[in-house]
Amino acid sequence: MKYNYKIYARALVFALEEAQNLAQKEKVIKNFLFLVQKNKDTRQIKKIIDFASRIIYKKEGRQRIILETARPQNNLKNLFQKFFNEKDIIEEKINPNILAGLRIVFDDEKELDFSFKKRLELLN
Repeated sequence: MKYNYKIYARALVFALEEAQNLAQKEKVIKNFLFLVQKNKDTRQIKKIIDFASRIIYKKEGRQRIILETARPQNNLKNLFQKFFNEKDIIEEKINPNILAGLRIVFDDEKELDFSFKKRLELLN
């Protein structure tokens, strides 16, 4: 690992902001991927993209919200869209480990945990 994934992500976001049009942005991405491969840091690419996305979302005033449930729910995303900004990205995720209830994660940093698993942990 030549560089930390956060350094790569910040550099990518900066370069994309400097690009004037779509063709230049494509060239930036192509060159960026070549650089990561050259430095043998391809195993960090998911972390780089996730961190770069978080930077871009913050600059745009958006947040990434993950709604975790134990089983698929109908219209859960539509129900929660009312409570958040229209620009926010809402994802649904199935996590059988929570047993029942709901877990809401904001930007991979903050969470509200209303799961049955959490309630059981609090009893112990």
